[in-house]
Amino acid sequence: MKVRGGDYADGALGEAMDHAELVGDIVEHWQEWAVGQKTIVFAASIAHSKHIVEQFKAAGIPAAHLDGTMSTQEREGIQSAWRKGDIQVVSNCQILTEGFDFPELSCCILARPTKSVALQLQMCGRVMRTAPGKNGAIILDHAGNILEHGPPHIERIWRLEGASKKRKVEHTHACFLPGCGALFVEREAGSVWWVAATQPGIVEQYRFMARKFECMDRSSPEFTKEAKLIICPACSHASCKFCGHFLKPAGDRLICPQCQGEYSSDRQEQEEREKRLPPVSMAGDLVLLDGNGPATEKIRVKNEYNRLLNIAREKGYKRGWVWWQLKEQFSEAQLRPVFPWLRSEWTKKPSSP
Repeated sequence: MKVRGGDYADGALGEAMDHAELVGDIVEHWQEWAVGQKTIVFAASIAHSKHIVEQFKAAGIPAAHLDGTMSTQEREGIQSAWRKGDIQVVSNCQILTEGFDFPELSCCILARPTKSVALQLQMCGRVMRTAPGKNGAIILDHAGNILEHGPPHIERIWRLEGASKKRKVEHTHACFLPGCGALFVEREAGSVWWVAATQPGIVEQYRFMARKFECMDRSSPEFTKEAKLIICPACSHASCKFCGHFLKPAGDRLICPQCQGEYSSDRQEQEEREKRLPPVSMAGDLVLLDGNGPATEKIRVKNEYNRLLNIAREKGYKRGWVWWQLKEQFSEAQLRPVFPWLRSEWTKKPSSP
């Protein structure tokens, strides 16, 4: 799934989520958990939203679709009927996430995944306003957002400065093929290849190196540094990561004739991409979450990190003090998923930005 601007790309997202199985499950689960409640649905695309509405109507439930291409008069008419109770369910695509106030809403259906915590909270926030006679709200998450970002009501400690931006430095690469010796930066490279996820045919003496690459997270900075094969733009060769033999790529798969090490033009490869795809169907039932889980645990660790970092800045402590305070409260297994980038150099620096 392509990511653009920190979130899933709209076109690809709509195609992934607009499946009959998922759309049908939305209606079935609504009938089980929230029948009769005023409901808002957040869809992945206009077509996806319209298909959801069709399914609700087919089940005899008054429903309507909203999107930004409709006239103001048409949108206002649907919202008016919704507030009066003539319509129970309204599905939308990128139009009711903010600046929309309907406190009587009591059910939110998340039918689009997002990598953005802010968008997740905006969508859930539509049903979290108080209103006379309202006893609470229910969120039906068909996109896995709550598992990734945690429930909307959990306390979060925010930092105004945000993450620091790293200056991008272009490193110069040298080609050591006899007779070439070209110097170039990566954007000038002929092509970029990656050590393949599995190495079934590699020569036994290089098996230990293959295991190292197989254990790496293919999205990590370490993998970027160690497993990238950059092709020289001058001679179209590169040095094998396993044995140092010079290779010249052809096709979508590259195998070193010396050690049988394999390379792929696709960094993630199919099996890795499948692990990161948003859900396309819901086999089984929705599960009632009590606010505990991996995402909630990560938020608690981040909250404590931000609290301790503020104290360190006030007192002039180094970042190492923050890290050791965290280690007293949380296990290594709890800390590493939140701070996979942390290295010893980081702890020695001042806590001030």
